Amino acid sequence: MNPAEQAAAKVAAASLDLRLSLIFAPAARRPALTALHAVYLELHEVPREARDPGVADVKLRWWEEEIGLLYAGKPRHPLTQSLLPHMAALKDRQALFLDLVAGTRADIAGAGFPTFEDMKRYCFRHSGALSELSALLGDAHSEETLLAARLLGNASCLADVASGGIAAALGGRLLFAAEDLKLHGVDKHINGETHADAPVRALVQDYEDRARALRASALRAAPMAERPALTVWRVRSALALKRARKQERAGSAAAAEPVGLHPLSALITAWVSARSMH
Repeated sequence: MNPAEQAAAKVAAASLDLRLSLIFAPAARRPALTALHAVYLELHEVPREARDPGVADVKLRWWEEEIGLLYAGKPRHPLTQSLLPHMAALKDRQALFLDLVAGTRADIAGAGFPTFEDMKRYCFRHSGALSELSALLGDAHSEETLLAARLLGNASCLADVASGGIAAALGGRLLFAAEDLKLHGVDKHINGETHADAPVRALVQDYEDRARALRASALRAAPMAERPALTVWRVRSALALKRARKQERAGSAAAAEPVGLHPLSALITAWVSARSMH
């Protein structure tokens, strides 16, 4: 397979959310967006492939070098090679790729977040930077649209924490900010006995509400003419919030196992979200 075909194959095996978001992206932008997200998927496989932190760090250093080579026009990896023809839109945005590497490092470290601002910084490195790169490939130019993209990425990340944060905590990874735990009177050690308590439910609802508010702010900020550039993350944030709402309705007893969306329900949500952009 050539690099573009490898990128398409990578995305074809990805989550339903990602596949749907790219299906509804403008056709002319789809190859570039596919290449970008394929690189992101490869990068975020590092924590699963390299359980040893030292090995993972070596791999991430390699990716930092690869990003530099991509911007020098000499990428080595087939997936970064698939992105090379589309780099004109990403000129001077190397720092955003390095933010994605930093987000992967945070996942490997598994450290908590003292404040909600720290949590938002993680969300940017995990999703916001990718959303901004996606908007650039979607032909966004204004700062208002790029801000909207960042907010949509952050909203998606927060919604994912709302739907999967309890399961992550029970597995040993605390994604909620320490100041928010204190605000809701939640012990930092959420466990099988406390995860259904009212303060924990209130904490989760708080994060879902913040995610919805961020998404609403993003949609207000985006100029009408450039809204198609936000299609991918408009769809992804809508799906993430729908999953968070379904998790809420499933009840705290089911929180240890994050719920999934029925494919037809996800398709309808994606279609409505993409259509409303116009």
